[in-house]
Amino acid sequence: MFSVTTIDGTTLTGPDNITLATMLAEHEHGQAWEADQPPFMDHTIIWDYIEVLDLYDLRPAEQYADA
Repeated sequence: MFSVTTIDGTTLTGPDNITLATMLAEHEHGQAWEADQPPFMDHTIIWDYIEVLDLYDLRPAEQYADA
């Protein structure tokens, strides 16, 4: 499991960066954020979040102890 903490202090946890990206979009834009999006816009937004998450070290917490 991977975790990320948002600016407002909410910690989101998911099995991979795609799940975390989706959770971040829902956290920032609301649960039905993609409902009014034109075709492929929701994919563009999710990929933007994935790219941001790729900038961070998302190793599971257990692995930090070994670093």
